[in-house]
Amino acid sequence: MENLELYNTVRSVPEDAKKEILGGKLKGKTDINPMWRIKTLTEQFGVCGFGWKTEIVDKWVNERQNGEIIANVKINLCIKIDNEWSAPIVGIGGSMLVTTERGQLTSNDEAFKMAYTDAISVACKMLGMGADVYWDKDSTKYSNVLINGNEAEVQVIPNSEYKCSICGNSVKYAWYKQCVEKYGQAYCSADCRDIGETNKKEKEKGNE
Repeated sequence: MENLELYNTVRSVPEDAKKEILGGKLKGKTDINPMWRIKTLTEQFGVCGFGWKTEIVDKWVNERQNGEIIANVKINLCIKIDNEWSAPIVGIGGSMLVTTERGQLTSNDEAFKMAYTDAISVACKMLGMGADVYWDKDSTKYSNVLINGNEAEVQVIPNSEYKCSICGNSVKYAWYKQCVEKYGQAYCSADCRDIGETNKKEKEKGNE
């Protein structure tokens, strides 16, 4: 398997598995349905327990001075490739076990289950799973790319749409960046790429 083969296979998240977080500290960011990760692990490696597996290696709580308590879970995720188990991929997740709601301390009996789910998501991130979501959120205002071997600075506008330079269709930022690195402009399809590259060659001939 090539180094980025799995990463590029699992990096994209379907729209029906994404949901915008509407409140709290993570407001505006994207939540990924945890079952999508389970499905993707199963698609890539096989049935849980045979092609991939997790092991809970530690559980603990952190108590805050205001009485709130955080449940934490540490797991090892192992995947099987070419009939060989991987080294453990560590994931640590957390969730509120006791939190303050309307001035009252309230317990959550699902906290350790949620922390376990969160730990799986952290481990899966190491495989590139959902990378396009995390990449878009973590991108800076400007990104350096190589265009024809020369470094250039391309403006990145978080949460905005990136357009094909030929037809104007929207493209994901990761694809936009890849096209700009290779061609100097973005294309949404092979047809648009052929049109764009032909136009460039004709323009170059006209300048000779």
